[in-house]
Amino acid sequence: MASAARSASTASVRVAASALQAVLRASKVTTSLQASIARAGAASSKADASPVTVADFASEVVVISTLQAALGASEVRMVSEEAADGLADPSKAATLAAIVEASNMGLEGLLELGPEGVIEALRAAHRSSTTGVGAWVLDPIDGTKGFLRGPKHQYAIGLGLLDEAGDPSLGVLACPNLPQAAVIGDPADTPGARGVVLVGLRGHGCWQFPIPEDLARSAAAAAALVDSAADSLGGLLPGGRRVESQSRARPSSWRACESYEAGHSNRTRSSDILERAAVGGEPLRVDSMVKYALLARGDAHLYLRFPQAGYEEKVWDHAAGAAVLQAAGGTVTDELGGALPFGKSALLSGVTGIVASACRPDAHATIIEIVKQCSE
Repeated sequence: MASAARSASTASVRVAASALQAVLRASKVTTSLQASIARAGAASSKADASPVTVADFASEVVVISTLQAALGASEVRMVSEEAADGLADPSKAATLAAIVEASNMGLEGLLELGPEGVIEALRAAHRSSTTGVGAWVLDPIDGTKGFLRGPKHQYAIGLGLLDEAGDPSLGVLACPNLPQAAVIGDPADTPGARGVVLVGLRGHGCWQFPIPEDLARSAAAAAALVDSAADSLGGLLPGGRRVESQSRARPSSWRACESYEAGHSNRTRSSDILERAAVGGEPLRVDSMVKYALLARGDAHLYLRFPQAGYEEKVWDHAAGAAVLQAAGGTVTDELGGALPFGKSALLSGVTGIVASACRPDAHATIIEIVKQCSE
């Protein structure tokens, strides 16, 4: 029994290593392109008016292709944000060529794709309209608006894996612009080295690693680990530290975080809840799933998200972050305290609010009761 358990544990870490390799390769692409894309404002709009860039597409291609190479194409069922719609049209030839070039930058030393291969990789993420058991969930650039603001603003690459119950059991969250040191004020004003990646795996905890400057070598090292007998996340990359997020501090010393964009959440409602909970101070406002990273490593304690009426949350905006935070000891629920329905579809249908905390379960339950009171 012990041998079987160790074998299963090692297999899980090997899958985590493959996911880390994929996200590190994607980070190479986004880091390389951010400054030039931000200067040029080179983004187009999707049907929901949200921006999308060449880096979004290339990041997705790199993650999917890397996972397929490591695990086998038949083993990678991906649900992701970006689609190949229209890229094969001759009018999009220049955009497609830029995506091909950027994708191959991230895939250097692993494989090389042409236009058809890029389109096929993107289509692979949209063959199923639902998530379901065993699906990978990817947001290739979460927080594209932050990405477009430039290198001191926040975005994330989030990759999650759903278990047999449809819950996120593994999350890899790269935050290329997040300071490696604890964030006290605005992350944009925090001095020191930037770039971290968090890996959370149920039963193995959550580890933070600095994103090394030599991303290609780091990705190769992560790939080599896939064939090793490692059964600990701590050995995935140098310089890692385990992070935990079950604060025993009183709410008065908590720090809340919320969306940078005012239109992404109902700030008035969040403010009412924070006031009733006696959580003081101005919330830390950042883009993307970086908020989950801040909670996981203890820089913040509470994240409230109440989308505007009519908006439906997407699984890729939360799966990786939820896995990372829960592996660190935190809690993620809907506004009534229930589990988020990650395994049902690409939408978190029926979810009208999300509460994430880096505190004890009883403190989270208290916050949920306050949320309910503020809804009455």
